[in-house]
Amino acid sequence: MPFIDKPGSCYYATQHRIIKCSKKLFGFKFKEWKWDQIKTINYLKRGFTGTLILNTVNGEIKIQVCSCRAKFICNRLNETKELAK
Repeated sequence: MPFIDKPGSCYYATQHRIIKCSKKLFGFKFKEWKWDQIKTINYLKRGFTGTLILNTVNGEIKIQVCSCRAKFICNRLNETKELAK
């Protein structure tokens, strides 16, 4: 399930992990979090913006998404996290 944070940065959730791909000046940068590294997944909605909040073992990660899709993405990520157990 792909979702966009901002131009040049997107996330992709798989059965095993969440992968972040960022476009850099000379290529792409990848970062990943396995599901067992993510404690909880929540969301906030404010006007036209939404924020997914991933509480990981290394700290909090905030991902900007469209407010109308924030709840849907959060629910799907929680479902995928449960399936990964």
